[in-house]
Amino acid sequence: MAKNDEVLESSQTQVSHVENDTKGGQDFIEDSAPGLFLNLCVVATAIGGMLFGYDTGVISGVLVVLGDDLDRAAVRSIKSD
Repeated sequence: MAKNDEVLESSQTQVSHVENDTKGGQDFIEDSAPGLFLNLCVVATAIGGMLFGYDTGVISGVLVVLGDDLDRAAVRSIKSD
């Protein structure tokens, strides 16, 4: 047993961890301000959502009139298939 203990002790390596923290404290995500890129992404997403909603409303209004103008021929041909 003594021989196994010597092998274990000689194969162990000491590891140390050194941090070079220049701020002297922890950095949290809540402490950072949103940047320009994030603001541009939010604005682009908001405009895209509004355009999608507007387009959906316009198309749904036009489809009612378009069906009347075509005498519902397109609807009948789809249902007959």
